[in-house]
Amino acid sequence: MIKSDRVISNEYVINAPVEQVWSVLTDFDRYGEWNPFTSKIQTTLEPGSPVRMHVHLKPEPKQAHFRVQTETVEWVKEGEELAWGIVDRPWLLRAQRTQRLKRLTDRQCSYQTWDIFSGLARPLVLKTMGVHMDRGFNAVGEALKKRCESTIPA
Repeated sequence: MIKSDRVISNEYVINAPVEQVWSVLTDFDRYGEWNPFTSKIQTTLEPGSPVRMHVHLKPEPKQAHFRVQTETVEWVKEGEELAWGIVDRPWLLRAQRTQRLKRLTDRQCSYQTWDIFSGLARPLVLKTMGVHMDRGFNAVGEALKKRCESTIPA
């Protein structure tokens, strides 16, 4: 969903323990196996450290079109939440992407992600890339659900 200052994914209920989903979400070396929006991430997840991503904004084959984007880790709440963003010129564009897991039961959790924008470029970014981000964020939620539910230990 695209709003005036953010893009918000649907909330996905995943039939897997939150610990398992967190493990998949933070196993950046394997993103290319399941993540259709961000096929590669390099980061240490230390606050203030870079997050280098291969982002696929348009629904073309992954190899044909991706954008290398570097953002900065803002915070990590182990097992619950990751946040990174564009922070170097906040007057022009500030973007903060948050990914959140919420424990529902011992064997079920939910996943949701959103990006909040501010700065002079906010309207242009949302107008030109918002629909692609919305599609991409929901593709991640669906793919994360599928990946985690297909790898539940017996």
